[in-house]
Amino acid sequence: YKVLREDPGSLYHLIDLGVIFQLNAGSLIGQFGEKVTSFAAKLVKKNLIHLVGSDGHNDEKRNTKIKYAYDRIRELNPELYVNIMENSPKIIKGEKGEFLPYKDWVNVPNKKKRGFFNFFGK
Repeated sequence: YKVLREDPGSLYHLIDLGVIFQLNAGSLIGQFGEKVTSFAAKLVKKNLIHLVGSDGHNDEKRNTKIKYAYDRIRELNPELYVNIMENSPKIIKGEKGEFLPYKDWVNVPNKKKRGFFNFFGK
């Protein structure tokens, strides 16, 4: 969803509330453009995806390519791949999944900005 791409922080809030997220396989394999593909890959890397699905309503006319999406998840985040594979049957049965903790969207260390004169020390 575009609104989540524009405000990824809302994903964290929703997950904290108990929402689980399903990624559309096409989003990860380039079916909806580079922005979506890049965003989907970051979601995978940050453990913000819990399930994988497709919008292929008729597999005779539309190849969902879901296997390619699972392969891509395994490349990007092997631990998440295993977690999805373990949780998917549980969720389908209505059981509770055990999801990986998410990772911060941006991992930037809190460094003090150093001005020109601070470079020389006090």
